[in-house]
Formats: sequence, C-alpha cells, structure tokens
Amino acid sequence: MATITVKVIKPKKMNQRAFDSVLLKALASTEKGILKDFTDTTATWKHKPEFRHGHTLNTTRGTAYTDTQDEIYGYVNDGTRPHPITPKGPWALKFRGGKGSYRAKTAPRRFGSRPGGPSGPVVYRRSVQHPGTKAREFDKIIAKRWKTLLPRAMRSALDKGAKASGHGIP
Repeated sequence: MATITVKVIKPKKMNQRAFDSVLLKALASTEKGILKDFTDTTATWKHKPEFRHGHTLNTTRGTAYTDTQDEIYGYVNDGTRPHPITPKGPWALKFRGGKGSYRAKTAPRRFGSRPGGPSGPVVYRRSVQHPGTKAREFDKIIAKRWKTLLPRAMRSALDKGAKASGHGIP
C-alpha cells in the first residue's frame, strides 16, 4: 500500500512596509512623468501655468495626479468659441498681425509645443472678431498615453514589491 505525505508550506509573514515603499516609488515616478507631460505642452509659452500634482497610496487604491486651475491653459486645452475682443476704456487694441500672420505653438491632439506666435506689422483696432481656438485636448492625449504606461509600471512595481516583501517568485 502506498502512503502519501502532505507537507504544509507556510509563507513568511508579508513585509507590508517594504511592499508599500516600492509601490509609493512607482507612483511618485508616475506622478513626475505625468507632470513632465503637462509642462512639456507649455514649453514654448511665455505664460507658465502652475500645475498641482501629487500621489497617494492606501489599502485599496494608488493615485497619481496633475491638474491646473490656470484660466489660459483651460482656454487652450478646451478651446474657445468665436468672440469679439474690445479694449476696456478708450484705448485701441494693439497687436502684430493681419490675416494669417499667426503661427500657433500647439496643435489639436498633438503632444508638446513648438516655436510660434504673431508676425507682421503692428496693427491698431477698436475691436476684432476672434475666430475662436480649436481645443488642444492635452489632458486627453496625456490620459491616453498613461493608460498604456501605467499598467506596465504598476505590474513591474507589484512584482518588485512582492519580492521586497518576501513573497516574490525567485
């Protein structure tokens, strides 16, 4: 008659602190990457929006975020409708231009920025009809990019965290 011996394997107690430390480092790295993507969209701007950013980790969720309340960034990201521009007070508007003499520094659904701005002679007007601005949708481009990058980064962090906690596969 054959005998079967069963040996119970008890894993080591998980080192939660080591596991969380690795995950926090991965979230911090992700946060920096997202922030860099947003700041890259304004690299050639004179106006520099302030971006808030951070990361958190609790027992059920890790979060990395970047946002801004900057009004000008909102106009560029979300676009504007055609609208009249008139000066406040008795002054005239002064700008460089003429029809077709402005090169945008950014383009819709394209990442980053390039040199651009107004060209041509100085023009004075009592009012102008602004044609509006197409939404650049930087937030959507960056979100799409990180939807691909984030799962890879977190999978790697989970594997490293498991090893650091004593529960990884050698």
